[in-house]
Amino acid sequence: MKKMFKRLWFWIIWAIIGLLVDEYIKEGYWFKIEDIYNPNFTHEKIIIVLIIILCYSVIIKYRARTVDRKI
Repeated sequence: MKKMFKRLWFWIIWAIIGLLVDEYIKEGYWFKIEDIYNPNFTHEKIIIVLIIILCYSVIIKYRARTVDRKI
């Protein structure tokens, strides 16, 4: 389970970095807040979803670790 979280975090972080670099190359900026409110599918929305998944997986991992210590 420990390796799974490390791999997940590794790929999510690289996906976020890749999307930011792609956005900078194509559009000329790293992150534009206005694109979040755009009804179309944008890089910013994908980045937000990946950050939420990353945060959620960190919470799950540390909750599981604290439950294991109590037992």
